[in-house]
Amino acid sequence: MILTFLCAFAGVPDTYRESYQAEADGEIRRALTTLDTLPSDEKASYMHNLRRAWLLYLLGEHDASARAYDEASGVSPRALEPRLGKLLPLLAAHRWIEAERVASAILETSPDTTVARARRAWAYFNLGRYADAEKDYRYVLTRYPSDLEMQAGIAWCRLKRGDRDGARKEIDAVLRVAPDHPAANAALAAL
Repeated sequence: MILTFLCAFAGVPDTYRESYQAEADGEIRRALTTLDTLPSDEKASYMHNLRRAWLLYLLGEHDASARAYDEASGVSPRALEPRLGKLLPLLAAHRWIEAERVASAILETSPDTTVARARRAWAYFNLGRYADAEKDYRYVLTRYPSDLEMQAGIAWCRLKRGDRDGARKEIDAVLRVAPDHPAANAALAAL
């Protein structure tokens, strides 16, 4: 029995290595196929489910990715990583309400999680809740003052709320240090 376990374990590191290498080579489908050759006991692990969720997200299989992130959460219920990860396929699939709920649940237990706050801001923005989005963007920006995506998000929120002067101020701040910033330039064009 021990020999069987050792033989099964011996291939696990190589399988993960091969999967990571396939991803690095841009062969995401092969990375997933390789990962799926792991023994069944390893497939029940947190790392397998988390990695599988990520690869499914990269492949654009958003529903399957969200389910795999849930499976990783089931293995490690207190982990933030899979809950933050789940936001990626939800946002990519334009499941704004669900993304807002997941991000808000994360922030209930970990209020300083800026990744959850930034992703919730994007969900709020797409739900037309511009004041809420701006509040979250600003929260992140006060902690990461050089985050131009957050500042551009504030500009767009202000623009959507009809505050052209406020939007222009935020746009100018972004374009002063990143003159080719796509979101800021798009906001400028929309003024």
